[in-house]
Order: sequence, then C-alpha cells, then structure tokens
Amino acid sequence: MIQQLKTITPAIDLGFGITQKQVAQGTTVTVWLNTLYNKEAYTFMLLAQGAAVTKISNYQYLLVYNTPGIYLVSLNVNSTDKTISIASNILNITVT
Repeated sequence: MIQQLKTITPAIDLGFGITQKQVAQGTTVTVWLNTLYNKEAYTFMLLAQGAAVTKISNYQYLLVYNTPGIYLVSLNVNSTDKTISIASNILNITVT
C-alpha cells in the first residue's frame, strides 16, 4: 500500500539513525534526510539556527557551530504549490 505523501513525516538524522550528538565547536556535523521526495514537486528548508549551513543536496547538509550551546535542528518539506507543509523530527546537537 502506498501512503499519501502528506502523511509521511520527513525523517532526518546525524547518520545511522542518530538524533542527538555532542561535538566540539567548529566541528562539521552532517544532517541526512532519509525520506525520499520528488524534488520537482517539493522544496526543502533546513532550520539550523546559529549554524553555518552548506547544502550538499536536498538530502545532505553540513553544519558548523562556532559557539557552545544546545541547538535544535529540523527540516520542512513544502510542496511547490504551497498546499502541503511537513515538519521533520527534531535533532539535538550539543556544542562544547
């Protein structure tokens, strides 16, 4: 059975299903989107306040935090016609 896209939550992680991580400041952290979407029909917005973000693709992002703290990261997937907006799970990154 095929589920409708609007009911599937985007799944992001830090690799191998990891959703929390402690890193030293200045360390590069990779965020992966593991849910497949038609890139012609959807746009992707990573929400990573305080991070320098490099987008490798819609499915891979590199983050660097230069200030110690606790950061939450999520991703929104929106249909290009603006009728569907889906928020991902939340990642927790602690920078020391």
